Formats: sequence, C-alpha cells, structure tokens
Amino acid sequence: MPFLLPSRRHDPGDRGMTSPIVTGQPATAEADRPYLGYYTAHGISPVRQDIAHDMASHFRRRRALYHSLGVPPGLLAGKAVIEFGPGSGHNALYTASLSPGRYTLVDGNPTGIAETQDRLKTRFGDQPAVEIVHSLIESFDTSRRYDLVLCEGVIPFQRDPAAFTRHIAGFAGPDGIVVVTCIDSISGLGEFSRRLVADRIVPFARPAAERMAALLPVFTPHLESLAGRTRPVEDWIHDNILIPYHGRLFSIADAIGCLADGFDLYGSSPRFITDWRWYKTCDDMDPGHNAAGLRSYHSNVVAFSDYCLAAPAHDEETGRLLLHHADRVFNLMVDHETGGRQKALPEAAEALQMVASLLRPHATAAADALDAAAAFVLAPGQHDLDRLAPLIGYFGRGQQYLSFIRRSLTSA
Repeated sequence: MPFLLPSRRHDPGDRGMTSPIVTGQPATAEADRPYLGYYTAHGISPVRQDIAHDMASHFRRRRALYHSLGVPPGLLAGKAVIEFGPGSGHNALYTASLSPGRYTLVDGNPTGIAETQDRLKTRFGDQPAVEIVHSLIESFDTSRRYDLVLCEGVIPFQRDPAAFTRHIAGFAGPDGIVVVTCIDSISGLGEFSRRLVADRIVPFARPAAERMAALLPVFTPHLESLAGRTRPVEDWIHDNILIPYHGRLFSIADAIGCLADGFDLYGSSPRFITDWRWYKTCDDMDPGHNAAGLRSYHSNVVAFSDYCLAAPAHDEETGRLLLHHADRVFNLMVDHETGGRQKALPEAAEALQMVASLLRPHATAAADALDAAAAFVLAPGQHDLDRLAPLIGYFGRGQQYLSFIRRSLTSA
C-alpha cells in the first residue's frame, strides 16, 4: 500500500520503496495559508469528483489532457513522477494506472492525504511504487529528480505563485516535464462575478455554513449547466466562493515568465499556441517557444473569457487592455473581502461593467452575463434572482494547463 512520510524534508535516497509507514503531521498551517488554512479549519478536501460510476470516462478525460500537454501516457511506464497537491486522489488514479516506476504524492492537507491513500489502495491494492508524503509543499525537499512533475489547481492564489512554481519545477530532471495550472482575471470572471453576487446575498464575513446554506440553491442551476462538470456543487462553492483569497492570480504570462530561464513552453490545454516558425531557425539555447506562447496568449484573451467561445485571435493590445480592467475587478473584490472597504464592492461591479463593454464586440453572451452580475451587485436589497438569468450558463475558461520542458544542462 502507499506509505506516509510526514517529514518536512523528505529524502529517501537509495533505501528503495520498502520504508515502513510513519504517522505524524507536518508543520501546522496558519489559518490564512492559501487553500490549506481553509481546508484544515473545516476538515475538508473540496476537490472531489463524481466519477465512481464512470471511471472509464474519467480516464479518457485524463488521457485527452495528457495528449494536449504532450505527455504520451505510454511513455510514463517505469518513469519517476511527482505530484504536488493531489487533493483527494481522483486524478492520481489515472496516473498510477500508467505504471510509473516511482510515484510520489505530496500534500499538507490531512483530509486529502487520507482520502488519496484510501482511494489508491481501494483501486490498486498494495502498490510499492507509490509513496505519499504528508508535508507542506513549500517545505518539501528531496535529492531525487523526476521525469514528470504535476501541480494542478494549487499555484494560483498562493502568496508568491512564481516562487512556489520555481520550487516545484526544481524537482524536474534535465528534459523533465513540468505541468502547472493558471488562472488569470479574465478566465476567472465566471467565479469572480459570482463571488460579488454572493456577497450581496449573504455577506462574505458571515460563517461559511450560513453562506453555504444560502448559496447552494442559488448556484446549483449554474453548475448543472456546465458541460463536463464532475465536481459536487458544495465543493465548488467552498473552493470558489467561500474560501478567502490571500494571494495572487497566476496567469499564463506569469507562468512563462517565472520559468523562462530554464524551461521551454511545451503544450497547453486548451491549445492556443500558434507558432509558424521553421524549426531550422530555432538554433539558440532558447528556442523561442516562450516568446511564441506569450504572443499567442495576449492574442487570445477574449477566448479565455468564455469556455463556450472559439473566438478568432485579436491584436495583443486588446488582450492587455482586457486583462488590465479584469485585474481591477479582482483587486477590488479582494480589497472588499479582506479589508472590509464597503465602497470596493460597487467599484468592483463598475469595473465589471467596463470589462463587459470591452468584451461585447467579441463575446456577447459573456458581456450579458457580466452586466447582469454587475447590475445585481449595484442594487443592494433587491435579490430578484431572475435578474441573474444571463449568468446561469456563463463560465470563463477557469484554469488552464501548461507543460514545460526543462532544458538540458548541456547543448549538442
């Protein structure tokens, strides 16, 4: 069965995979630590997936994701894989099924650790190639280097996402692949607009249980409209509406920038990168994949605003302008939630209206949804939920996946 190693520094060296089970706890997480503080305080791991009755579909989805990221599943057999923040272990089921030679999972949430261990043992029984390390991700260390490093749904909203990313990416060996997820102020508009709406229905400062009871009937129709959803509505509300934001966004541009010195952009989901250069012109140590990714990102910001939209590319300045105003929505929202500045809430709604006006020529449905949310927020005391009808089926792209390849230490 998977074994637990609770150490803050983990370095099994060459002892093999037969170490005994060790119980214990990592360093206690402070209450305002991103994700972990909220999860631990409420004894939850709100990243479950309703896949028990259709595991085959779940595996097909994960296979498609790996293809998009340039990670052929057949090549993972016998390889060394490390996953940071596996949550409740649902995605780890697929990775473990690919028979990696070593599969290390690192998480600081005791609830998630227990669920991951139970889920892997139930599915696979004793699997000596798997080890589960109970540790804060930032504190984890090992001399080992891995062929594949995974970190899904963890980096955005950390206090210093760039430093966090460089830490986990450092465990990739030369030519190793690193997979991370990103959220920017445009792709997260569906969640951020609903956080503003939720504050008008029941203020952010109220207890989580009270807010959940009030918001569950409001947002259940929204989540039920989302094609491909596998997450329980309660978990989505915990993880997107109730959880405090103590850190920063982490955009595609941020990810490329913080890894540019030693990593090359490789793949993405969704696939948005267009690069028409002839490969024979890519003869520098830096082959230019990162620059091509940045250009493609800023030229497709509109498409990240609505998961149903396949918008054509636009000029980069349009993308930067949209991000500028959407950043203002996010910053004002957080200012209201964490600083209690009452005027920040209507200011955030007005900033949302500005984003809607910029999107309207390109993404009418998204603009209508954002305008509806803003109007609801700007009319306190008028909780006619029918006014939110345009918002029900609207979601941005949420989190995007990027893969990077670590450059070899030597050139040919």
